[in-house]
Amino acid sequence: MAIIQAASCSSADVQTAINQSINGDTVLVPSGTCTWNSGVTINKSITLSGMNTGCPNSCVDNTIIIENHSNASIKINADNVRISGITFKNRDVSNDNGGTINMYDSHIGVRIDHNKFQDQGQTYGATRSMYIAHGKVRGDSDDGDPVQVLIDNNLFTANKSYKTLDLYGLEVTWKRSSELG
Repeated sequence: MAIIQAASCSSADVQTAINQSINGDTVLVPSGTCTWNSGVTINKSITLSGMNTGCPNSCVDNTIIIENHSNASIKINADNVRISGITFKNRDVSNDNGGTINMYDSHIGVRIDHNKFQDQGQTYGATRSMYIAHGKVRGDSDDGDPVQVLIDNNLFTANKSYKTLDLYGLEVTWKRSSELG
């Protein structure tokens, strides 16, 4: 398990670091603010970690990704992926084609935690913070099944957001009540 430091917070440098990683590695996205004109794809079991601290109560935005494109910023295509410590700001563009984080199909062991999702005043189209489709989402694993997706300790702020969390075509179960935006 190695730590791979992306050269910058740009999507190209983050994708390069992801490509260099192997299962079990952590890819660190350094402090800074970067505008992403395209997204990244995670095809292996890794942690993608920014430098934010204190989320969800008092987020210190150290790693900020400004989304400036109409597709998903992060596509998850693997089991055991963790995304943590990043602030995502949606520019005035529609990301209806997949949300900030997109996971299509079932993957086990995915955790999305201690991030900040901020809508910057979307004026047309639709925006989503997360789009998870055709799989299983479980709030905990008390029933003996592995946790498919755990979404915890994130901060969602929206001015005109279309949907904060879009669970589409899923078997969704929650053991505890949830306030989903």
